[in-house]
Amino acid sequence: MDSGEGRRNDTVDAVFHPPENVHAVNATTPRSAAFLFAAVFVLLFVLTLPFPYHVLPDVGGWLRPVTEPCVAWICSTILHLNRPYTAAIVSDSTGMYVHTFLLMFVSAAIGIFRAIARRGTVVSSDAKALFRAAAGYYLALQLLEYGADKLFKHQFGIPEPNILYSAVGSLARDILYWSTIGSSYSYNVVVGVLEAAAALLLLFRRTRLLGALCAVGVMANIVVINFTFDISVKLYSCFLLFLGIVVAWPALVRLFGLLVLSRPAAAWSPARPPSSRRQMMFRAVGKAALIVAILFEALYPYFTAGNFNDDTATRPALHGAWNVELFVRNGDTVPPTTDAGLRPRRFFVHRRGYFITQSMRDEMTDYKLGYRGADSELILNANDGATIDLRYTLSGNDSLLTLEGTWRSDAVTIRARRLNLDSLPLLQPSFHWTIDDYH
Repeated sequence: MDSGEGRRNDTVDAVFHPPENVHAVNATTPRSAAFLFAAVFVLLFVLTLPFPYHVLPDVGGWLRPVTEPCVAWICSTILHLNRPYTAAIVSDSTGMYVHTFLLMFVSAAIGIFRAIARRGTVVSSDAKALFRAAAGYYLALQLLEYGADKLFKHQFGIPEPNILYSAVGSLARDILYWSTIGSSYSYNVVVGVLEAAAALLLLFRRTRLLGALCAVGVMANIVVINFTFDISVKLYSCFLLFLGIVVAWPALVRLFGLLVLSRPAAAWSPARPPSSRRQMMFRAVGKAALIVAILFEALYPYFTAGNFNDDTATRPALHGAWNVELFVRNGDTVPPTTDAGLRPRRFFVHRRGYFITQSMRDEMTDYKLGYRGADSELILNANDGATIDLRYTLSGNDSLLTLEGTWRSDAVTIRARRLNLDSLPLLQPSFHWTIDDYH
């Protein structure tokens, strides 16, 4: 091997096989600058993102009176964006994107400034290990929450009645995906276990790199799903994937060297152990408290509600799909024809408080649903502000429903029969080992 080839391999080794026992690196190197950018960005993002925790403090929510007006000012004054747009820092809003790019700019500026101003100083590799541990704990919290949501069927619930009676072509891709995944309990359990397993591995030092690699695989799949099915958590899922890459970086570097460069990977020691018994005790107590807080936050809503399978949770009394058998308008019976106007083919009671009608042409109209009196009167609030009052009575073992009242300016009487949702093919617990059963 000539001297040029030797120098090239030395350079490769320096990049992909950093010395394990060296606890300081030059802060002016690109790797240290990248670390500073990542550390500042992750810290700012986590602290300023409003997140509805159950027991942990929502620091981002507290900072909203400062962050959201700042984002709104940037949108209108600097970017000159034309309304309508959402300046609030939520989901994939314009405000969320502007806020994220602002944090990236600030983080890059801080990283570059420190690299220049503190030339010659060092960044401890223990600080890097601490940062990756903190990032791993936050990622574990999110993965455990999403994993529990799937395990207990709270994220992808069984499709609502109006979805079950909608044509596939009329559904948006995100609703179609959500409904398809929600129809399979076993798939939710499998995915939930994978996310929860990655989260638990992230909580412990010896398994953190393995957990991070699992998290990268899980989050990469979620990012692809969110983009290809147009699900509105694209930005946050990308952030969680970025966290996984940050935590898994030492393992990814070694895997690249082993699988691509065909070089043996040295043993990895993520951090130096505490030097005294007091430090070990302090670290153990702090770690235990943090793990308990993460587990409590992720599992709190399910234990307090006692709901460990949302598919079997109690629904409202009228929840379901109803086929309209009789529709009387101002004393006249309206036949079930496609030009019947107000007459619905079916109506649906959604568990989240919606009354949805399906016209004779299969067009869906939703109303916000409320109750009055002893829950024997329905109050429907239309999108145009109109209010519809309907009294209802149940008979025939709760399979027949009669609605009477005023629908806008018309007196109506509606008689409907409950449809058996469990008989639909999508909700059948079918499984086939062979194709023979299909014939």
